[in-house]
Amino acid sequence: MGGVSSKALNNTTDNKFKYNGNEIQGKEFSDGSGLDLYDFNARSYNQQIGKFMQVDPMAGKYFSSSPYNYVDGNPIVRNDPTGEDWFRDEKTGDIKWQAIAGKQGEQVSLKGSKHTWTNLGSEFLVFSGDKLTYYTQSADDKGNLTLNSQGFDAVSGSPSDPGSYVDKNGYLGFEPSKVFEFDFSKSRQSQADRGPTPEGLYSINKTQFKKGSNESGVQYWSDVPWAKKLRASIGASNWPGGTDSWGEVRWKLQPENVNTYGRNNFYLHGGTKWGSRGCIDCGNSIGTVANAILTNKTGNDKVYLQVIYSQDMKIRVANGNTNQLKKQ
Repeated sequence: MGGVSSKALNNTTDNKFKYNGNEIQGKEFSDGSGLDLYDFNARSYNQQIGKFMQVDPMAGKYFSSSPYNYVDGNPIVRNDPTGEDWFRDEKTGDIKWQAIAGKQGEQVSLKGSKHTWTNLGSEFLVFSGDKLTYYTQSADDKGNLTLNSQGFDAVSGSPSDPGSYVDKNGYLGFEPSKVFEFDFSKSRQSQADRGPTPEGLYSINKTQFKKGSNESGVQYWSDVPWAKKLRASIGASNWPGGTDSWGEVRWKLQPENVNTYGRNNFYLHGGTKWGSRGCIDCGNSIGTVANAILTNKTGNDKVYLQVIYSQDMKIRVANGNTNQLKKQ
């Protein structure tokens, strides 16, 4: 059968990556023979008998199926290559890290679920009102994957009470408040230029911003022409307030699956004061956030970001520098 197999090619390197893109382990014995098992990281597949040699590490979640099964007995619809990715349930909107890898954007069926799930990739961002968390994954020498996370202080929207007051004579005055309160309720999310970034799914892109074709790409203050920087210092240009308002780097969020209440122009950025007109503000840590995302070469250019708040969430923070978010 050499004419219809990879053995028909002479003087070429053996193709070790075959079924499902997994590597076949062979020729490990001194005489050149081997067991020819497919390496699925979590377990090995014996192609000669058509069975896995170990139980499925996810078997504890699926008691109705044999622990030695492959994709719940449905290889036409499902696949289970090495790795773990983030998936979104297209019916419920639920997002979870699942022991299946594939291509970002493809829709698959997962074991134990009748719904369609979309692969979001191997890295993921979550903003929860007072924290931006960046999730990545790493593998040990045996290919076992670990979910890693880095957390960064962050807020969104403008404070509910910026410090206005009425004095004893009935005159309206203003004194910078020592404590800011941020409101993440549904009603607050709908308020233009004041409310926080609405809950839902967004994305950013690791590649350079390009107007009209890559609006969610990374933008650097250092790339802004000097004339625009001068205008920014007086609150003009597309970087009004300069680095005090935006930090040194920013991304425009691309809404993927979200009710924006008719609002737009949400950004992930930094700045020297907590708060914004509806963006996610990472304060002085925006450079560290950007470095973590941009130096990760294992994922995709597109990185999804989920915004999710506790019901009627409110936080009070000290009005101070943005090196640390000090809750009150």
